[in-house]
Amino acid sequence: MSYGSVVENWQKMPITSVGELDGALTDFKVAFAYNSSKIENPRISYGELREIFAKGKIACFSGELKTLFEELGHKSCYDALAAHIVRREPLSTDLLRLIHYELTKTPYDEARLLIYNEAPGEFRKCGGENSYGAAPPPASPESEMAELCEKMNGAQADDILKAACYLHAAFLKARPFADANGRVGRTLMNYYLMTHGHPPIIVHESDKRGYYKALDAFNDTGSPDELCAFMRGQCEKTWTKPAI
Repeated sequence: MSYGSVVENWQKMPITSVGELDGALTDFKVAFAYNSSKIENPRISYGELREIFAKGKIACFSGELKTLFEELGHKSCYDALAAHIVRREPLSTDLLRLIHYELTKTPYDEARLLIYNEAPGEFRKCGGENSYGAAPPPASPESEMAELCEKMNGAQADDILKAACYLHAAFLKARPFADANGRVGRTLMNYYLMTHGHPPIIVHESDKRGYYKALDAFNDTGSPDELCAFMRGQCEKTWTKPAI
C-alpha cells in the first residue's frame, strides 16, 4: 500500500473516543511498543507485551524485572495518553513529562534518583544518557522543550509528516531527559501525528541502522528530509506488513 493510501485510509476512520482509538490501534499498540523498546533493549518480548496490553499483567514471568517494568510502562503510557490524543491536545512540557513518567516510573536508576536528584517525569540536570560527569546539562532543558513545543504548536505545516520528523529529531538532539529519550521521542512523534490526522508509525527495530543514519543527517544539516523519507517507508511498512 502506498504512503498516500495509508494516510487516506487512516483519515477515513472516525476517531472521536478512546474506544474508537483503541479499535484503530488494535494491532499497532503492541507492535509499536515492541519495536520502540527493542531498538535499545534486545530482551523485550512481543508475547509479554501482547499479554500486558490484553490483560494489564503477565501471569508467569521469569525474565529480568527491569525489562518487565519497561514493558508495563508502554501500556501505562498508552492508557495515559489516549484521551489526550482524542482531544487533540497541543504539545506542552507537561505532556513530555507525562510521557517520560509513564514510560519510566518503575524502576529508575538509583544513581540518577538519589545522587543526581533526577526522577521519572523530570528533565535532566546532569549530562546525557550514560555520561554523568562527561557533559554539562543544557542551560535549561525545560525552557528548550517549551520553545520547541511552542514552535510546533504555532506551525502551519502543509506536510505533517515532515513536521513530526523535525519534532522527533530536534527532541532527540536535545536529549532533555536523563534516560529513555528514544522511547519518549518515538511516542511524542506519534502523538503529534495522530493529533494532526496522520497515522502513527512504527520505527522497526530491523531498520534501526537506517533510522540512526537519518537522525545523524539531521544533526549534521538541521534538515529532516532524510528522516522524512525514511519515515514514509516505515509508515507504509507499518500498515501493510505483519505486526512485527
